[in-house]
Parts: sequence; structure tokens; C-alpha cells
Amino acid sequence: MTDEPKDTILYGRVSTTEQNIDHQMERLWELATDDRDIDPSRIVPLSDEATGRNTERDGYKEMMRKVREGESDLVICRSLSRLGRNMRDIYNTVYEIVEDHNAGLIVRKDGIEIEPGDELDTKNKVYINTLGLAADIEADLIKERTLEGLRAAERAGKEIGRPIYGFSGEDGSIYPNENYKKAVMAILADEELGWSHRKIERQLGVPRRTVPRILNRKDVYLDERRKEERVDEAVDQLTERTRMDIESIDEV
Repeated sequence: MTDEPKDTILYGRVSTTEQNIDHQMERLWELATDDRDIDPSRIVPLSDEATGRNTERDGYKEMMRKVREGESDLVICRSLSRLGRNMRDIYNTVYEIVEDHNAGLIVRKDGIEIEPGDELDTKNKVYINTLGLAADIEADLIKERTLEGLRAAERAGKEIGRPIYGFSGEDGSIYPNENYKKAVMAILADEELGWSHRKIERQLGVPRRTVPRILNRKDVYLDERRKEERVDEAVDQLTERTRMDIESIDEV
């Protein structure tokens, strides 16, 4: 007697009305059917379009129910940030899927492929925690900020002095320049990875003397008005550097 075939879940989530859930789900479907050759009749698409920061969403809850009850042995999603609001949520969700219920997890954007029955090794654990930074920053981006002094000066067109690192100024307003992503990466590296200011200078190119100033003004760098894509790019670049560090350790 053979085991009953189990479902593969495609899970997608968008956090703003501007994002397109259909495009995200189409990409996951292509990965499942074309790259993994999964029977379409065994694929269950689930998604959430809510903007809330908690994990109490219908699609998420149904995904976890199917995993817990043994109806699914594989979850495919776009990125780890789709699975939780922060690093702890992401890690708990991944741990439950992989370790508690022996299901597999494929994360397209982040290059993670854990097959059903495999365990989380040390490299996966470190990598997943690092990638979880994206969810933390996404939560910060949608948090209401209160930079009324700066905003009032901008609205009035007043001089705001010399722009801080990562910004340029014109006609009383400031806007991100080519160093903005470096500043965001420096904040993440200091707070989440514990890098020294010396290492931040060496790895990211941010002057060591400038790092404390950036950390003191992180509310400006993570202000909700900044484009989410810019922060995503900074997170991706820092993640790639950390992944390379992990791989170099493995080689040794």
C-alpha cells in the first residue's frame, strides 16, 4: 500500500495595495510545475493580501493547518519575509514546517531548498536568521514615524543645513542618494549582525566616524516615506555579503 500523495502549498502575501499578488502566485506556479515538475492537481495556492503585521491571516492559517495535519509536505513561497513579521516569527514558522512536521520548504528569491524529511543544519539556521532582517525592516517601514520638525522644514522650504550621510539636499528638501543603501546596511549590520564599526567600514565602505551619526539618526533612514525597494536592495546586498561569509567558513 502506497502513501497518499500530499499537496504542495504555494503561499504568497502582499502587504500593500500597490503590490500584485497575481504576479507573485504565477511565478510560484511556474516554479512548481516547470522547475519541480509537480502535478498541478496536487498544488494548493494560498495567499493573503492583508496589511496587518500579525500572522493571523486566512491563507497563512490554512497553510499551517495543512502542514500540521500532514496534508502537505512542501511549501513554496517567494521570500522568507512572506512567512512572518520579524525574525522570530520567520524562524518559528520555518522550524515548525521543517523540524516539527518534516515538510520541505522552497524559497524562490532567497535560494533556499529544504526537501521533505531534511533537517535544518547550522548553515540554514544562520542564513534564515540573516534573511529574516528583511521582515524586520518591512515592519519598521510601515510604522508611523514622527519627524515633524524635519517635515515642517521641508514643507516650509527652509534650509535644513548640511544633509546627513546618504542624502542630498535641494531647495530645502532632502532625498536619498547613492550612499543611502550603505547607511541602511550599516544600521542592519550593527543592530542585527553585531558588526563592529571597523568591520562596517571595511565591508560596506561607510566611514567609521560616520557610523555613530547614522545610528543616531536611524529614524530618518527608516522613515516610512522612503521607497521600500531601496531598503529591500540594501537588505539583499547585506544578505549576499553574509551568505558569502558563511560559505567561506564552510570551505575552511
